Amino acid sequence: MSKHKGGRVRLWTVLVLIAGMVLAACAPDSGDGSNTTAGSDTTVIGGDEGPAGLGDTLVIATWPNYHDQATIDAFTEQTGVAVSINVYGSTEEMEALLRAGDSGIDILVPTHYAVPGWIEDGLIQELDYEAIGNPDLSAWNELFVDQPFDPGNAYTIPKNWGTTGIIYGPDAGEPVTSWADFFARAADDLDNRALIVDHQISTIGSAAVAMGYDLNTTDPDELADIEAMLTELKPHVWAISSDVQPPLRNGDTWASMAWTGDGVQVVRDNPDYVYVIPDDGVEMWVDN
Repeated sequence: MSKHKGGRVRLWTVLVLIAGMVLAACAPDSGDGSNTTAGSDTTVIGGDEGPAGLGDTLVIATWPNYHDQATIDAFTEQTGVAVSINVYGSTEEMEALLRAGDSGIDILVPTHYAVPGWIEDGLIQELDYEAIGNPDLSAWNELFVDQPFDPGNAYTIPKNWGTTGIIYGPDAGEPVTSWADFFARAADDLDNRALIVDHQISTIGSAAVAMGYDLNTTDPDELADIEAMLTELKPHVWAISSDVQPPLRNGDTWASMAWTGDGVQVVRDNPDYVYVIPDDGVEMWVDN
């Protein structure tokens, strides 16, 4: 949850962008761990294939800059199973592959809103808690476990949590400290130098805050206002993309919507950049 930092306190509903450590049925016949999109030539993991019946390749559908290579290497060293990290731009891309069948994906990191439908349609399997070490989720932060989209965490388990904030560099000039500032300046002095993320909850919710609405609004009139504002803004933004780091690092963008991990990584490598929690409200999320 987050607080409105102005003259009054607003308690946002936590938007848990929960992803799923969920098991599909298939994996490619072979793989070298490279970052390629999973294909349709697959073989079922299980039985006597590979070390301990695990198969020879683990395919993960995930987001950019999301996994430590040391973790991937350790998994391969301990199991003998190669890992293929496949990066996607949206949960919908992952879902399309699942629904087409024979996706080759073993573990996914989707946004939470997709999980109930995937469960209902039998696209994902329940977690085997014994196989993953029986983690005691009762000791975890209650904001991020046992959420309504997956009661009891039967299908998903938390991985990372953070915020959706703003990152800006010295070329932006004045600090960008609120969503109202960000969206107004994106069509003004930051014209063609601002980026918004390719994620409807983060972008629509943050735009709602900028316009004085609740981040979780479902009011049709307010949503129509947000749509009109974003449509008008579209020609002025440098890009609509979830891969926010490259344009920040090479100077194409001066201010950007960003999730915590991206913000922290860019600031770590470029101390002149600043990652801020917007003054007018912030989304909190957790990926599983």
